[in-house]
Parts: sequence; C-alpha cells; structure tokens
Amino acid sequence: MTRVYRILRKSYAKSPLDGEGSFLCGGRWSSPGTRLAYTAEHQSLAMIEYFVHLELEDAPKDLVVVTVEIPDDVSRLRMAPRRLPAHWRQSPAPPAAAAIGDRFVREARAAILIVPSALAPA
Repeated sequence: MTRVYRILRKSYAKSPLDGEGSFLCGGRWSSPGTRLAYTAEHQSLAMIEYFVHLELEDAPKDLVVVTVEIPDDVSRLRMAPRRLPAHWRQSPAPPAAAAIGDRFVREARAAILIVPSALAPA
C-alpha cells in the first residue's frame, strides 16, 4: 500500500482526486482541460507544493490534508528524469512538461503517473 497526500480546501475534500483544479487551470504536468490530481509522497512536500504559490497570510483558513491509500496492484508509470524536457523545473513550467500529463491521460496506460517535484526533484 502506498500513501500519498494532498492539501486542499475543506469544500473539495469529498472528491479530492477528481482533477477539477487541473481541469480548470492546468498545472506543471497538465494543460487546462486535462483532469489530473496532484499528490505528494509526504505530507510536508504536499504542503510545500501548495504554499509555494501564495503568501502565508493569503492561505485559506479551511485547508485540510487528505491522505490516500493506493493499493500496490494499481498500475503506475514513472517518468525517468532523463525523459523529462529541458528546463522542466522552470516557473512557469514549459509546455513540454504539461504535454507529458496530457499524453498520459489520453493514452490511459496506467492509473498513476509518478513525476518528480520541481521543488525537491531528488
């Protein structure tokens, strides 16, 4: 079993993996119109990924941490760092990074796409 974390507003916690946010706004690994739910392997990384986009005083007061348990038999595709586009860590992210998630959703070869964090790519 793999545990992942997501930080979001309480009103979205009932369907934390619906991909609505990425569908509306896109993200590093997806274009607007593509549903992906972004999670992190650690609660602390999920918090860093959330708060990097805003000032602490602007943070919503109703944030919650959602923990998701993923069974080991759920299919996964891990992107090798050598296959990532040049400058994938830039902000804003290059369109080639979003194309990776868009293609992942279109091809539907696995349920989970594992990509490194641009903030902590280790």
